[in-house]
Amino acid sequence: MNVLTDFHHSDLYFSNHSLFEKRLGFNLYRPIGHDWAEQNWWTMHYNGKLDYEYAIQDQFLSVGTGENYAHMGVRTVDDVLFQKRMTHDYEQKCITLEKFKNMHFDLIVPSHPCHYRLWEKLRDKFQPHAKVVHHVGNVDTVGHMDHVIRSTTFHGSSKSEVLVHQELNADIYKLTDINPITKNIINVTNGNPFPEIYKAFKESLTDYTFQSYGSSSPDGILSGCGKVAEQMRRANLGWTTKHSGGLGHSNMGWMFSGRPVITNMSRHRSLGECSLKLFEPGVTCIDIDAGSIEDVSKTIVKWMDPDTGQKHGNLARKRFLEVVNYEEEANAVKKFLSNIL
Repeated sequence: MNVLTDFHHSDLYFSNHSLFEKRLGFNLYRPIGHDWAEQNWWTMHYNGKLDYEYAIQDQFLSVGTGENYAHMGVRTVDDVLFQKRMTHDYEQKCITLEKFKNMHFDLIVPSHPCHYRLWEKLRDKFQPHAKVVHHVGNVDTVGHMDHVIRSTTFHGSSKSEVLVHQELNADIYKLTDINPITKNIINVTNGNPFPEIYKAFKESLTDYTFQSYGSSSPDGILSGCGKVAEQMRRANLGWTTKHSGGLGHSNMGWMFSGRPVITNMSRHRSLGECSLKLFEPGVTCIDIDAGSIEDVSKTIVKWMDPDTGQKHGNLARKRFLEVVNYEEEANAVKKFLSNIL
C-alpha cells in the first residue's frame, strides 16, 4: 500500500514512518522538488497564499538545504529519491510531483493544516481512488474532515477517527537515572512560552541551574531531537509550559525519559484527555498554578532531593507506558483503515 504524506517536522515524519512503514508494512512517500509548490500543490501559508518565498520552498523541498540538510546521502531508484536521515537513521522515500502523478496511491495523509483542503483537491485531480486521511496533531482543526488520525485526544467533527500518539525514537530518548549531583531545571519547549513565569522561579530558586532552549529562549536553539534528549538526561526536573496546541513531542519525551516536570496544569485542560492522564500533580509533575511562587518553590526544593526526584521520575515513565502503547495503536489504525478502504 502506498501512502503520501507531507514533510514539515522531522520528528513527526519519523513517527509516521514508524507507524506506516515499520508497524503496518506500507510504503510512505513525501514531496521533493519545487514543482510541488510551483504547480500550487504545496504551501506553508495558513492564509492559503501559494506565491511565497523560494527560500521557504527550498527549506522543505530541496535536498541539501533546510530540513533536508542533515542527511547521510541519497540514492535514486526508479525516480524515487531515497534520503538517509542522520538524526533517526532511516531512509525517506521522496518523489517529485510528476512521479506522484504516475504512481498509484491508496492513502493521502496531509499532516499540516495548510494541506488539509489542498490535498483533498490533489486527490480529486490525480488519485481519485485514494482515501484522504487527515493527520491532526494539535487541537485546532479546519472544520469537518471525513477520516482523521489524531495524536491528541481532542475530538472534532469527523466520520471516523483513531488516536495514535506520535512515536518517539527509543534509540534517542533513553531512560537514565537522574544525576544526584546536579541541580538542573531545563526547558526545551520551543518558543519560550511564559518567560515571565520562568524568570520569576529562576530568581526564586537561586541554588539551582535554570536553562531554557528553543527559539526566542535565552540559552539558544537545540539542533534536532538528539540534542533535546541530551538535555532531558541532564535535567533533574523538566520545565514545560505551553499556551495551547497538541500534547507535545517534548512533553512525551520528558515522561518517556523518566523525568518529572514543572508545568502549568490550567493549560493542560485544553490539550486533551491524554495530557491529563500523563500530567498528574504530585505524582508526575509539579503544578505552578497550584499556589504562590513561594509555595510552589518549596515543592520544587523537595523534588530536587535525589531520592524524591528519582521516585517521581520513575512514576512519570511508568505513567507513559500505561497511557501510550504504540503496537496497540497501530492495530487500531489497521482496523480503522480496513473500515474505510
